[in-house]
Amino acid sequence: MKLAILHYHLNRGGVSQAILNHLHALATLPDGQRPDEVALLYSGRKEDWPSSVWKRSEWEGEPPFPVRLLAAQELEYDDAIHCDGPGLADAVDGVLRGVGFTPDDTLLHSHNFALGKNASLPDALRLLAQRGYRQLLQLHDFAEDFRPSNYRHLMRATGSQSPAELAERLYPSASGMHYATLNGRDHKILLGAGVDPERLHLLSNPVIEFHGLPPRDEARPRVCRQLGISEDTRLVVYPVRGIRRKNVGELLLYSALAGPGVCHALTLAPVNPAERISYDDWCELAEELQLPCLLGIGDPLSRQGRDVEFYDALAASDAIITTSVAEGFGMVFLEAWLVDRPLIGRNLGRITSDFTEHGLRLGGLTDRLLVPGGWIDLDAAREEVLDLHSWACRDFGAPVPENPTEGWTYGPDVDFAALPRRFQADVIRHVTANPESARQEMEQLNPGLADRLSGVAAEGQPVAENAACVRKQFSPAAVGRRLSEIYTAIWADAPDNKTGGDRIDSLPDGEHILRSFLRLDRLFPVRLEP
Repeated sequence: MKLAILHYHLNRGGVSQAILNHLHALATLPDGQRPDEVALLYSGRKEDWPSSVWKRSEWEGEPPFPVRLLAAQELEYDDAIHCDGPGLADAVDGVLRGVGFTPDDTLLHSHNFALGKNASLPDALRLLAQRGYRQLLQLHDFAEDFRPSNYRHLMRATGSQSPAELAERLYPSASGMHYATLNGRDHKILLGAGVDPERLHLLSNPVIEFHGLPPRDEARPRVCRQLGISEDTRLVVYPVRGIRRKNVGELLLYSALAGPGVCHALTLAPVNPAERISYDDWCELAEELQLPCLLGIGDPLSRQGRDVEFYDALAASDAIITTSVAEGFGMVFLEAWLVDRPLIGRNLGRITSDFTEHGLRLGGLTDRLLVPGGWIDLDAAREEVLDLHSWACRDFGAPVPENPTEGWTYGPDVDFAALPRRFQADVIRHVTANPESARQEMEQLNPGLADRLSGVAAEGQPVAENAACVRKQFSPAAVGRRLSEIYTAIWADAPDNKTGGDRIDSLPDGEHILRSFLRLDRLFPVRLEP
């Protein structure tokens, strides 16, 4: 079997890293189970993609299978007002056949095909299925998950008049077309939309070891000099780009609560201009309040960074923190243990339940961080959240609920992440102005917060046991076996002769996906605010 992996680009990022890790996972399979050959289809962009995917020592000199890069400019992000599915299908088919990949011997594995980055892709994949290509459609992220600009683009370009009509266009159903999700939450959502359970697979990302991590004793003095802090300062690192869904304000709140003995540091600034507005606001607030919180420490000095190498930051840290409110897979929940560091911060239960079922213990995380409602104008905050949700529903073309979701409450105390950004800033200012009393109030509201702030919560975590769990359950070898099982199942799923062999239906209730995501109790304002 030949394998063609399709994504819009190979620039550095979560999906590109997952593709690279999948190649390493497939390489762990024995002869006969590996693909004969792999083609990576992309638009032509590949910033920071390695010159060889086999740079790790165990494969250098003897690649387990050939990997070729095939550029098709038609896969680039688009803002067209009309789809051109046939044109894109012809381009992909032509590139593949040009190197000897045919429907008879090729499985096509597409990533994030329905995210709205290229509105022609869903139509193109249907056409390629009709031409005989068996496919795995892997969803990392959803346009329906509070990504209104992506969703609007899909609506406009496909000419869809309603969410139901768009869902019929986006999500095919046919023999030989299987779906994969990263987590159990998305798996349940697709089941609800009507994906055949035998054509739906849970496929976690493999977690790769941090080869080349410097010793802590070597990295710590270097990083502390770069950050301008003493080596006695406790260093808590947030290893992400500071985009909105990473909930950067909560990092500032932890910094305000912890005080001057702890330095919180986020590694990279966002590159997307749309994400810079929020990030720059947090940078200004941290500077205004003189918080021991440094943002963008991995950025170059010319861009207000500290030029700290990523591996140095991890090695020098005392703990890893996450405050994110939305993840497709949540790699940080697994990777922290492989750098031998405890993990503290915010839990995403719908994501991490997959990990805890395998035995991972995440005692340093909390599902919410409550702040006293009396610190802010709670009624005004509640009104803004309801207005934001109504706006989002209208923007997605969905009905606006007459009443808040049953069971949804807002006060008397409220999760920090559920606040609009300006109210989050008010909370941080209040804590900075009243450090002792504010900390006491929050510690009373949040059991375990005192331990997270003092470092006690980090010290007591089962780092070695969690690392062993990750290496067993999410290693390249484990995910390689899972990939092999899924590809084998797809290959055995022959076209349905009863439907003529080329009929492509749609999911029975594809709109269920939008209904599942566009819920008031899933809304975090910082994801939608500029």
